[in-house]
Amino acid sequence: MEIVDWRLFDPANSLFKSERNKRATFTLTKCSLQSCPLKAKGKCVMANMFTQRCPYGVTRREEGFTPRARKFYSWMNERKESVKDIQQKSSFDKVAIIGDYVWFPYHHWYMGSSLSEKYRGGAFNSKNFIEKEVFTPEFFQLLVTQRPHALFGGEIKSYQKEVVPLMVVHVKEELPKFYSEWASAYPDTASKFVEISSIGRKARLDSIAINVNVRVNSGKNATFGLWDGTQIVVENYAPFFMNVDIETTELIITPKKDVVITITDDNQVTEDTIFID
Repeated sequence: MEIVDWRLFDPANSLFKSERNKRATFTLTKCSLQSCPLKAKGKCVMANMFTQRCPYGVTRREEGFTPRARKFYSWMNERKESVKDIQQKSSFDKVAIIGDYVWFPYHHWYMGSSLSEKYRGGAFNSKNFIEKEVFTPEFFQLLVTQRPHALFGGEIKSYQKEVVPLMVVHVKEELPKFYSEWASAYPDTASKFVEISSIGRKARLDSIAINVNVRVNSGKNATFGLWDGTQIVVENYAPFFMNVDIETTELIITPKKDVVITITDDNQVTEDTIFID
């Protein structure tokens, strides 16, 4: 099996004093699937410890020494050296086909009363994998239209309001052929999601429309600048640290590559926009 991800816990550099006397740990994630589409993206579903274990993945955890031990640093360096050519992966929060399964990392879908017992889960028992042969347009229609209830009763309102629109958008982006089959089979349902807003989603700045205003800060007092495809120009910028009277100012920002912004206007989105959520 191929090593696809690793984590090395260094107690000596822990932010918490209570952990500084613990033993170091080295965790390897191995994958038996040669053609996993997420590897090329630098992603791995097992990078998130709270998800259901991937059918093709295993983890091996090795315990080392405490920082007080003489072998601590040599043990740490040996483990780092052994994985120096392996890029650490991040989790993937969108639907994906992984071998014979569909990775489906969305909240509450597994709490629907119409699902078979195999796919039923709960607040502390999420389900993330569905066999490809089970994930049909009919099954997806069930997920889109169901209204899951919480453990102690009461509909989970956020499911239909937030989760389902995100599910539909992701299926359309990641599985366009499947989306077309579902939309053709259930046009009335699909028509409800034609005008889904992208406001609030995360996207790469270099993939959005040009000559649109983008937000360049956080907090209550928003500052916007005009994105021209290369730079962001903020006019009438008023820096708080200046103690002289300024008539006009202009702030020019040159973002680093792959900067991610939050969409604040649907006009920022084009067919080429690359979302990361």
